[in-house]
Amino acid sequence: MNVQHLRKNYPRLISHMKKNGYSGLYISKIEREIQYILLQADVKGWKSYTDVYLDYTKTSQFSSYLHGKRTILGVIENFETLGVNPGNRQQHSILKKTGYDALSKEFKSLIDYYCKSEKIRGKKETTIYTASHNATTFLLALQKKGMDTLEKITEKAVLEIFTGQNGSPSLSYSYKNNIAAVFKACVTFFPQNFCARVLSYLPVLRQRRKNIQYLTSEEVSLIKSVLTKKDSGGGSLFRPLLAAPGMVWF
Repeated sequence: MNVQHLRKNYPRLISHMKKNGYSGLYISKIEREIQYILLQADVKGWKSYTDVYLDYTKTSQFSSYLHGKRTILGVIENFETLGVNPGNRQQHSILKKTGYDALSKEFKSLIDYYCKSEKIRGKKETTIYTASHNATTFLLALQKKGMDTLEKITEKAVLEIFTGQNGSPSLSYSYKNNIAAVFKACVTFFPQNFCARVLSYLPVLRQRRKNIQYLTSEEVSLIKSVLTKKDSGGGSLFRPLLAAPGMVWF
């Protein structure tokens, strides 16, 4: 995702849409999405427009909403990467597996079997894509180390992929779990327990949870004493505190 290229050139896209009669509402949606991408791309570590879309799937599962987001992101992607303006019927690559074509035959069969089996089981498209995409990048990293079959994969190589230069984990808990989901689905498909062996190589990672704001017992006692006093005005005084998001009472 070339954010600097988009920042420099997106006014041409907006100008084209205005000259060609696109509605003001649609243009504003495109421009608002561009500004959001420019603001958040580095913060969220997005590498592609699919990454942007997958972020939206974490907050909503409404098909109409997500379809609209895919359409808008597709317009921006085609303009930024191909120089194509809306209306040219160029298909976007949102939710297309990246790197798949570079995989070895055996690694492709792993991804193919996972996608097919999970579709039969009724898994959501975005869930299947995310797991297969993560597994694809994982397998490509192994290929770069000279391992193009499951039999060749070593524990040392797997741990190196998950470890940063300082020796601490460099990849996320969800990334590891997505890879594990692919290999678990394929355990019975590949002989000699190759998938089970790779699963045993995956490191144990901690799941990062959001901090929850807690009140100390002293603070709880103080607030309760004020609220129980007649005519203290405590109810109105502490109403904003009681309504604070994430506040946990004991």
